[in-house]
Amino acid sequence: MEIDTAAQVPERNMTSVTELLTSLELWLENHGLASYDYADMLGSAAIRKVTSRSLFLQRLAIQFGKHCPWNLRPLLGVAPHVSSQTLALLCSARAWQYSARWGVSSADMVRRAATLLIDDRLAPQRHLWGMKLYFTSRFVRATPSTPNLFQTTNAVHGLLDAYQVTGERDFSETAAAAVDACEEVLGFVATPEGLYSRYYPGMAPAVYNVNALLAAACSRLASLGIGDSDRQASRADRILQFVLAGQRADGSWPYAADPSGQWVDGFHTGYVLEALGYFLDSPFEAVI
Repeated sequence: MEIDTAAQVPERNMTSVTELLTSLELWLENHGLASYDYADMLGSAAIRKVTSRSLFLQRLAIQFGKHCPWNLRPLLGVAPHVSSQTLALLCSARAWQYSARWGVSSADMVRRAATLLIDDRLAPQRHLWGMKLYFTSRFVRATPSTPNLFQTTNAVHGLLDAYQVTGERDFSETAAAAVDACEEVLGFVATPEGLYSRYYPGMAPAVYNVNALLAAACSRLASLGIGDSDRQASRADRILQFVLAGQRADGSWPYAADPSGQWVDGFHTGYVLEALGYFLDSPFEAVI
């Protein structure tokens, strides 16, 4: 399907949108794609030392960094880094622009973005991505080398976006290998409601929004005929059934199927809706 960008963005706003894109491109170039992260305060060796014996203090430090009105990271030795999420979104954005024939994106720019994303895997033989941070939550304690489902599924979607407009098999094959690695390394769990993947290795609570994104990735792989289509379609159906079974009567989804993850916000419910959209239609037109 072709994206009619001109119809989506009113003509009177095209100049301002172009200016925003230009300024963003300059910012990315000037900063080498690196930025701070809301959860990066444990990147400070001093903070890790002080909080090493208390998961609560580690969580408190992360929340302090997230909500503090001043950026104290340079003083604490926390450096900007290139996030896997940044690379995944950049890859998708390049593909969208190229598919829509809008902006400066080209096939080579899409390929470069996808290659950067592939090179950002935590370990190429495992085909997974992660936050690349020390991170502690109520569910998990992770190191920079710990893979997770959210970073991986976003990378898969980015690579599939790149594949759909370039036809590069390496992108699609890497995406398929990543989904297999989710099963092998993170672990799939069968339930009466369906199937879900663990967010982190060994993490018990099932998180709905990331599994919705995984179901969409499996569906895309199946519809594109990448790898074992029947297997991918089965995964997509079973994971989707699990996600749909978790929807509340008011239409929302809690963060996780666990007593400690019953909060609801538009942030994570939005990811579920984004994933469901992939089951309805594809925004891309192949331009190869």
